[in-house]
Amino acid sequence: MSRENGKDYTHLQIRSGKKKDFPNLLDVTAAGHILANETIADGIREVKEELGMAISFNDLISLGVIKDQIVQDEFIDRELSHVFLYRSEDNLYDRFKWQEEEVSGIVKAEFASFL
Repeated sequence: MSRENGKDYTHLQIRSGKKKDFPNLLDVTAAGHILANETIADGIREVKEELGMAISFNDLISLGVIKDQIVQDEFIDRELSHVFLYRSEDNLYDRFKWQEEEVSGIVKAEFASFL
């Protein structure tokens, strides 16, 4: 989330058209799966990998855990999503250097309208 000219904005990624699952759809700004031997904090690497931003896990605000399930014909995804917020007083859009295999673009929406 960024704050610009007194307004809060949220940023969403457009998933790459090359992705097998849900190509070209909006998604949270950075997401991924952690390995069995990793901690939740290790997931911060996804921000660097997908968006090119090096931030500290300590700079994140936990918003909780969402239990999610997606079931389709040949696809079952059950996960616990640990959701975090990163707040910035800067224009984040200018800092993004996204990984094209994962992300094809970023959209910014005024948070009040998004909510």
